[in-house]
Amino acid sequence: MTETIVSPIATVDQLVADLLPSIEGELSTASRVVDALLDIRNLARTEAVRTAVDDALANLPGRTAIANPWFLDQLHQLRTLDSQ
Repeated sequence: MTETIVSPIATVDQLVADLLPSIEGELSTASRVVDALLDIRNLARTEAVRTAVDDALANLPGRTAIANPWFLDQLHQLRTLDSQ
């Protein structure tokens, strides 16, 4: 018997909405940012969102820590792009 697993987070909008309250302070770890971007890429409905995520991943502004204003800007841009 095959069991289907349905993610409780099914859209980029829902994922971003869940992430936003937990982003505090000036910095996030790069691993957290990369994980969030990859999750968004997996949920993306369009190639434009996947391309934007790929660009963000290629241009991370840090190796171990990422400024939260940059991270928040990326989340808002990806959320908007996915809703178009």
